[in-house]
Amino acid sequence: MKLLFTCCVAFLSMLNICAQSNENFFNWAFNTGGGFNYVNQVGYDYQGNFIAVGGFNDIGTVAGVTLGNANTSLLPAHYLVKRDVSGNYSLISSYVKVAGTPGVSYSHFCIDNNNNIFLARFIENAQGQSVNFNNGISLNTDGCFIVKFNPNGQAQWAQSINFGLSNPGSVHVIALSANADDNIMFAGRADGGTKPFWIVKFDQSGTELFHNEHTFSNTNFALVPSINHLNFDQNGNSFFYGMLLSSPTLIIDGVDTVNCPAGTTSFCAYLLNFDGQGNKKYYAGYNGSFKDLAVHNITGNVFINWINFGTNPPPLDTLPLQFGAYTGVVLIDANNNFLGASQFNLFNPLDPSKATCLLPVEAQRYIYAAEIKVNTATTINCGNQSFTMTAGKRGFYVESDDSLNNKEFVSAPGLLATPNGGYDLSSILGYGGSKIAVAGLWDKQVNTNLTINGNVLSACFADGNFATRYPNYADLMYDNFLTEYNRPSLVGINAISDAKIMKIVPNPNNGTFKIAGPDFSSEAIVTIHNYLGQRRYQGTLANGEISTILSNGIYTLTIFDDNKTSYQKLLVN
Repeated sequence: MKLLFTCCVAFLSMLNICAQSNENFFNWAFNTGGGFNYVNQVGYDYQGNFIAVGGFNDIGTVAGVTLGNANTSLLPAHYLVKRDVSGNYSLISSYVKVAGTPGVSYSHFCIDNNNNIFLARFIENAQGQSVNFNNGISLNTDGCFIVKFNPNGQAQWAQSINFGLSNPGSVHVIALSANADDNIMFAGRADGGTKPFWIVKFDQSGTELFHNEHTFSNTNFALVPSINHLNFDQNGNSFFYGMLLSSPTLIIDGVDTVNCPAGTTSFCAYLLNFDGQGNKKYYAGYNGSFKDLAVHNITGNVFINWINFGTNPPPLDTLPLQFGAYTGVVLIDANNNFLGASQFNLFNPLDPSKATCLLPVEAQRYIYAAEIKVNTATTINCGNQSFTMTAGKRGFYVESDDSLNNKEFVSAPGLLATPNGGYDLSSILGYGGSKIAVAGLWDKQVNTNLTINGNVLSACFADGNFATRYPNYADLMYDNFLTEYNRPSLVGINAISDAKIMKIVPNPNNGTFKIAGPDFSSEAIVTIHNYLGQRRYQGTLANGEISTILSNGIYTLTIFDDNKTSYQKLLVN
């Protein structure tokens, strides 16, 4: 049943102060079917088109195309799919594993300024067999790969990345990102030995511009990717992390000795920062552990989902502790300077310490997913919103304010999928300016259907016999949903309750327009970001006329004036 705001419908341009469920902020939803589903990444191109990379075992349907095979070997199918702003779906690339053919996985993608799509993961056991990506582009060697697709989904080139290893199939993709200059940054690591780690840069033609290798002394150490693949900023600077159990020392490249503070606890977390050439900027060791890390693409600010134990060196030496520990979100800048930390309230059901992932949306604001379970009816407060939750479990997507504390949330009954299972909320999120892409999973054994804002999804609709073919894997029979929601603060003209009203004339436009507002000053700062959060313009309002050179697409225009921030969608065609 579609639930609506019952008491604030007239004020959608402001934060809802009495929301019990704001399911109507969700725009659409779809699923692929199949069994044993997974989604690795979601996001948007500059035109506002939704893109997802995922896969499933057995049979499913993606963009109207049936993929996979009925078998008894759990053979996977992988896909790269686009949903345009008009709601049309297109299957850009797919690979279905059958007996005797190479194994191919899709995991990462990134978008450059011209809406080209770059896809990465690995091929194993090719043994000279060709893996085709369409348009005559293929690979026949083991190891990681990158494939470039143009905005129409046609493959342009494919590049193997095996680093000369005898077992290139052991290389794992950690991160993939497009720079402001449209060069592509790649990070990968290998298993075993000193676990070499590489940062590589490619140009638009797939030519390697450099690669920089690093090694680690401890064979148990491995770098952990950002949950939403947000390790690079737009200049190629990057942050990575890894953890060791009861090991206070890590030697990197045989040269740099990185220590945890004296009196190390059972967990030691290492933060590694590299410049745009893949060289060391700084390394640091801390008592505690990381749950996630995400780099803001424009500023290079780093959000860390942090669990702190014991004493630590700057900048993490002043965190508020409860019972000798801190759990929450910490923000540092690109030079390791401390910028702030969320308040820590262990007993608040929707505290930032419950975050399962981090998605930067501004220099000091982020969104996280959290799965909350309560045993009795509980009232949850979030900024100006209040929600009374009955006993059970529910999924929330929460946006912070500039102080890293909760500002608003979006949730829906459909996201309460499995009362006791673990598959009803995914940490996979993507940034689209005023929209946030979401991926989630639910268990067919509990819920045959899932409804999100009137969109009824049937679990495993193309694969109803999954549990019969795989009786030993019936507990893996969960389906996925892909959806997006509108950020409450960016709905309507007056996006934030204390912001000033603005009007863009004309809108759509060709990049030249006027901003009308009753009381904006000429010193007001105007900033324009594309759908990937990259800044494309900044200046003062001056006489109210703005002239830019922007490619066709959807942008978010921000005006900061008199300590208030106003937002509006900008359309350029």
